[in-house]
Order: sequence, then C-alpha cells, then structure tokens
Amino acid sequence: MLAAALVAVMIAVPLITFAQSKPSHDYSAYPPEKRVILEAQDRAIATAQAEPRPPKNPQDPKGAAPAAGGGRPTPNPGNLQRTGAGSGSIIETALAPFSSEQFLAQNRWVENQGPTATVVYAGVDGQDASQGRVMVHVVRDGQTVIDGASVPTPTKHGTVRVVGARGELLTLRALDGTTFAFDVVSRKFVTTG
Repeated sequence: MLAAALVAVMIAVPLITFAQSKPSHDYSAYPPEKRVILEAQDRAIATAQAEPRPPKNPQDPKGAAPAAGGGRPTPNPGNLQRTGAGSGSIIETALAPFSSEQFLAQNRWVENQGPTATVVYAGVDGQDASQGRVMVHVVRDGQTVIDGASVPTPTKHGTVRVVGARGELLTLRALDGTTFAFDVVSRKFVTTG
C-alpha cells in the first residue's frame, strides 16, 4: 500500500510540474538577427498576457464599438499605446494581418481620413531578417483593403519601427540606429536634407 502511494506521488509531481510549465521556444536554429526578433515578440506576448484584461462593456458583450455612421461594428483596440505623429498616430503593437513567413511587424502608423485609413506597418521581411520592410494598407470602412504596397528599406539593417512623422513623412529606425524616411504618399523611401 505504501509502495503504491509512493508510485502515485512520483508520477503525479512531474505531471503537475509539466502541466504548469510554460512552453519555451528554442530559436537556436535561427540566424541571430531573427532570433532577436522572435525573442522580443515572445517577451511582448508574455507581457501582454500578464496584464489584467480590461472589463467588458456590459451593453456590448463582444467588446466592439459601433462604427461611425452606423453599420458593422469595428473592433475596440483596447489599451494599445498610441502616440500622435504627423498627420496620424503610431500604435505600439506587433499585430499585423500578415503571415510571419511574409512579414514580422514591430509597430504601425495609422492615418484616418473619413471612412478610409492608411496603415503603414513597420518591421522586417519574414524570409530575410536583415531586410527591413514597410507594408502599406489603405483600408475602407475598417475592413476592405483597397490599395497597398510592400516596400523594402533601401539598405539592410534589420527590423525597423516607426519612431516619428512630419505630416505623411515617416521616420523609421533600425535596431542598429540607422534611420530612414518613408513618404507615405509616394510609397517610397526618400532622402531628407
């Protein structure tokens, strides 16, 4: 009887420990540049999961706000950090509507103009961790992409993020400190003087 109880404890303790442990990712097979990005995203996810969830709106259990002018609701962005920049705002989130094989976002800049929004996602090419990239989406009514572009940085300095703007001229910075200027209207990287 004592032996059976001892065996049960020996089995239960490792199973409980295994069930409570968080999965750890082994990125050792990836190049160092991509490993840095993936580890940063893991930290951002862990931080977001540790934050308390905002209370749900009792009148709208789905947490959606009514769309301007009626119609379909648009998702409530929650507590995303927004900073006014030029004619838009920088939003600090790595969420983007692209597969990680195509593109890994760091943050985005959004400019709303009536029912249309221009969204510029800044990050890195999903296939080449040394190639910074911006993805531009022009969205109507919060859901339909009506125009877009994928533009690599002129030189390879790894992932980039939007750090400022003047009007529709965005300033992007790579991890190594290299800065780039991106003209949203022409969808080109430009030199500033």
